[in-house]
Amino acid sequence: MAELSGEQKLRIVLESIIRNVPKEEQCKKYGVAEKDFQDWHDHLIKNGGRIFEPEFGQKRERVRKIRKAGPLTKAVLAISLLVNLSGLIVWGVMRYLEETRSPVAMAKEEQIPE
Repeated sequence: MAELSGEQKLRIVLESIIRNVPKEEQCKKYGVAEKDFQDWHDHLIKNGGRIFEPEFGQKRERVRKIRKAGPLTKAVLAISLLVNLSGLIVWGVMRYLEETRSPVAMAKEEQIPE
């Protein structure tokens, strides 16, 4: 049997739940293994509520767009990430150096030249 789509799996499980069809009968009708059916059922019960969350599908769409992006777009994205990361590293080093200056050096900086 060909691989079933997510929608087909959902319909098979929902039909069993709504019409109160026993798992064995449903599996026989559609030619699927009982273990597969149980996995689909458990997945639906565990994750079904997520479709009502406001962010549902947005993360997948962003990932899909990045995967479809051309090589130039991916290169620009990689460069942008590297620039941001290097900026954070420089900022962190500057903060570290500022916090670890010796008290003598700080006192000399604070003195007013005559």
